[in-house]
Order: sequence, then structure tokens, then C-alpha cells
Amino acid sequence: MHGNPDAYREYEVRVGREVLIPLLRKWGWSPAGKRVLELGCAEAGLLDGFHEAGAFVAGVDLSESRASDAKSRAPFPLTVYVADITKADLPERVRGTWDLILFRDVIEHLNDKVQTMQNVRALLAPMGKLFLETCPFFMPFGGHQQVLRSWMRAVPWLHLLPRSAYKHLLLKTLKQNPQLVDDLVEHTYDCGVTMRALNRLIRDTGFTIEHEHLYMINPAYRIRFGLPAIRWPFGSRFPLLPEFAATSVSMLLSVKSI
Repeated sequence: MHGNPDAYREYEVRVGREVLIPLLRKWGWSPAGKRVLELGCAEAGLLDGFHEAGAFVAGVDLSESRASDAKSRAPFPLTVYVADITKADLPERVRGTWDLILFRDVIEHLNDKVQTMQNVRALLAPMGKLFLETCPFFMPFGGHQQVLRSWMRAVPWLHLLPRSAYKHLLLKTLKQNPQLVDDLVEHTYDCGVTMRALNRLIRDTGFTIEHEHLYMINPAYRIRFGLPAIRWPFGSRFPLLPEFAATSVSMLLSVKSI
């Protein structure tokens, strides 16, 4: 799907309809009549299901061309704000407050995670929720190396090489596209977040976790690879294991009451 916007958008549409909305309803949140904003929306396919379920939806993306593309592909009138979600002026650039903010597979690519979470707080309506999903950096494919044009895309923990060795391997040995290598090194390797760091970030920016699912096999992988969803079975009894074995974590957050 990488490099194919039509295929990736259709994948996101299915993830929104078949994974995110059912999970949120399981956690007691319904989209009907709500305002939903997606940060880092790209093609904005996730928002289709929320729109169909009666929510007012909008997105934010850094790229003006991707924002324009998302609006042209949407089957309904869609607002996409062009803004950097890591900058302090984000709340001024996005109109209003939101009942739900979607933040899926984005935080692991950001340098300034603290400012971003502060922006989220400013954009949330009273009683608003943040849906956050990411992959722990130490997981088998926490470096997103599955996007490589090489058989080594199937090698788990490849990204745990020292940074210089990893970059040399991608550029010189595997001869990958320099733009792809930049994305994997500068915007993934350098920005990855561990479970421990994520929990500290959530606490330090004034959020609390209402619901959390940790997965060995992400439910979206059923759509992408035909694999069954498998929850992490061990709870907190083995706190280090999820860092290396879980493939994703999904959370519903709210602002911590004073």
C-alpha cells in the first residue's frame, strides 16, 4: 500500500469502520453528533466511518498537497487544516474544540511530543477524549522497516542497530531510496517512543488513561495481512516484555481532573 494513496486510503477507511469505531463504542463512546478531529490525517480515510456515523469531522496535515488530496478523495465535504501539529500556534489555526481527537500512528514520528500533547489539551472540548495509537519503539517492527524494498523488511528488530550502522545498511548495503531512508532514520528512529516514555508523557502533560488495549497482533493487521487480532495476555506482570513483543497500543485518554 505504501506509495499507493488509493489503496492506503481504502485500508484506512476499513480501519475506521471496522476497528476504531467498534472499539470506541466498546469503551462507551459514540460518534453520533460529535466533533471529531484527526491529527496527521494524510488521506483522511479514517474519518469516513465517523462521518457516516453522524459526526462532524475534520483533519489536520502538515502538507498542503496531501490536505488538498484528502479533500478531493473524500466522498463528502471535508475540512483539512494545513498546520504543524507540533507548533504552539496549532489551536489558533484550527477552529473550535473537539469531542474526540484521533492520533493514530503519528506520535512516534514527532520530535516535540510535549508541545503536541499540550496542543491536544487546548483543542479538546470539556469532557473531550483523545484516541492515541502507536507502536512501542522496541517492538519487532518499531522502526517501520516493513516498508523497505528488500527482503530485510521481514527482519524483526532490525532498527535496533546503532544509528550509524542502521543508516549505512539502508543506504549503502540495501541501496534504499534516500527519501525513504530519511523518513526511517530522521523521523522514525530518532523519534520513536517506548511504552515507558509514552506513559510518562501522558502523565506529565496532564492526561489520564481511561481505557487501554495492548496488542500482540493489531486488529488492523486483519485487514492488512489477514491475521487475527490478539491482545497482550500478560497484563502488567511482565512490564518489560510489551516493549519488545507487543506490536501496538491503543488508548482512550482524557484530561486529568484537578
